Amino acid sequence: MKLFRFYIQLIKTPQTGLLLLTAIAGYRSATNEYTFMTAFLAMIGLLLAISGTTALNMVFDHDIDKVMERTKSRPLPLG
Repeated sequence: MKLFRFYIQLIKTPQTGLLLLTAIAGYRSATNEYTFMTAFLAMIGLLLAISGTTALNMVFDHDIDKVMERTKSRPLPLG
């Protein structure tokens, strides 16, 4: 359970949710017909892509995050 909470913090859940919400709004505003399964699979793919890139960004920036006041309490700088 502790590892699960770590991953939830690592992917910045609120930011990921907002990006998915924006993608859903853009997908819904398209004029083409789409099925529920197509939209669902697109959202799963976007969730994985957003989460993966967010996690990679946190890995790349962990040394910078240690010294910045705003970011020093993120999961990786805390160890």
